[in-house]
Formats: sequence, structure tokens, C-alpha cells
Amino acid sequence: MSTTLEEYGIRDVPEIGAEQAAPQPVTPPGRLTLRKPDEILAMVFDDSDIYLAERLLADGQPLVIAAQGGAGKSRLALQLVAAIISGRDFIGFQTGKPK
Repeated sequence: MSTTLEEYGIRDVPEIGAEQAAPQPVTPPGRLTLRKPDEILAMVFDDSDIYLAERLLADGQPLVIAAQGGAGKSRLALQLVAAIISGRDFIGFQTGKPK
């Protein structure tokens, strides 16, 4: 007794050896952009938006300070802002003055 794929609910299966179109790349949802290493190395950044060190904190760039409650995150953030405004180093990193 022979069983067909349609009996299992499987339809439109291409035959072996049949020519198929190349799969189209899928665009990721949201703002995620995938770049090749060469594209990343060729990127040119404007250094006027850097606030802390080599792009640890830059204009429009998110920064997360995470720790358990009471560890001093708020105090650290306030000291960071004071260092940026005054143009002083912050924990050994150069800061830049905002415009």
C-alpha cells in the first residue's frame, strides 16, 4: 500500500531537481541593521558628539548603568554629568563638553 504526501496534509512540495528561485533576504523588523565587517570599518564618525571616552557615551547613544538597589547608580550618573559639564576626566576616561 502506497501513501502520498497529500494524505498527511503536505502540498506544493517541489520535485527533486526542479529549479527554484534563490531565497530573498529577510529584512529584520525595527531599526536593526546588519552590516559586514568591511562596512563597519569604513564608517566615518563625527567626534563632536562624544561625551565619554571612545564612544562609551555619545549623543543619541543609549547607556545602561545596571546594579542592585543601593549600589550607587544615581550617584555615579550625577558624577558623570558633573564631569562632562566641567570637562574633567571621569574614572580615568576623557570627557567632552556638550554643546
